[in-house]
Amino acid sequence: LSAFYFWFSGNLAAFIWCSGYSIIIFRAELVLLMGMIILFELYHARISLLNAFLHAACAGITSLALTVVIDSYFWQRWCWPEAEVFWYNTVQNKSSDWGTSPFLWYFYSALPRAISLFTPFLIGYGMKYDKRTRVIFTMAIAFVLLFSFLPHKELRFVFYVIPLLNVVAAVGLNSM
Repeated sequence: LSAFYFWFSGNLAAFIWCSGYSIIIFRAELVLLMGMIILFELYHARISLLNAFLHAACAGITSLALTVVIDSYFWQRWCWPEAEVFWYNTVQNKSSDWGTSPFLWYFYSALPRAISLFTPFLIGYGMKYDKRTRVIFTMAIAFVLLFSFLPHKELRFVFYVIPLLNVVAAVGLNSM
């Protein structure tokens, strides 16, 4: 949520730092969502490639050092837990061992159960009345669409888009 706050407020350096820490320490799949946002900002020249790279490299190095030192202490061996999870689930493609779901499962099952009944209608209003919300909505849907290619699906994998959808819905509600 902090990363999204910094993105909305235009503080892209802080956005990159928060995103870097989130990706390296907590959930590697966030690289898809945060990466799309950075590419969007690079395309619109709101941050230079050099600046983005320097912030990402510094955030990556410091967060990696932090997580390896702390997690290695608790696991009693050198480790980077998020890399191990990524290797097992994505590279070795063993996440399917936990079950699989159809391609569109996030769209017809997970997200509808996670958001309010009125949220989709409010999202429509939000996108109609404020063009900036279209970018937010597009990033959220693109992330879910990309994640739909993985056979193993859980709501927690796309939970990050719910605050983004709620922002778009809130703009819609405010416009009524």
